[in-house]
Amino acid sequence: MSARHDTNLPVVRLKPGPKSRLEEDFAHSLDQLRALGRIQCTVAEAAAVLCVSRTALINFMSRNPEAAEAFDYGAEEGKASLRRTQWLMAQRNPAMAIWLGKQWLGQRDKADLKVTEVSHEEALRALG
Repeated sequence: MSARHDTNLPVVRLKPGPKSRLEEDFAHSLDQLRALGRIQCTVAEAAAVLCVSRTALINFMSRNPEAAEAFDYGAEEGKASLRRTQWLMAQRNPAMAIWLGKQWLGQRDKADLKVTEVSHEEALRALG
């Protein structure tokens, strides 16, 4: 049996490391994450703004579900804000109104296309 599976070995507990800069001011970190989510930052971008590694931010959000929730909630707020802006723009901008109509109302540009059957000989006469 290897030492790895030996149950008689003493259990070594590691001391927790120092608090990360995200945990030092937890409330401020949550506010920042929510604000970064609002502008649709990726996790990598949020980590850069917070001056931590992407891995550190992912670990922080794993240990603190409320942090991940703040980031996700902010992202949804940002989408709602963008949607609100688009609807306001549609009142003044016909192109935006048309685009929203296509996206949400299933409206499409209608192209009238008439196809007429022509014989081979008629097509040659028309060209010649």
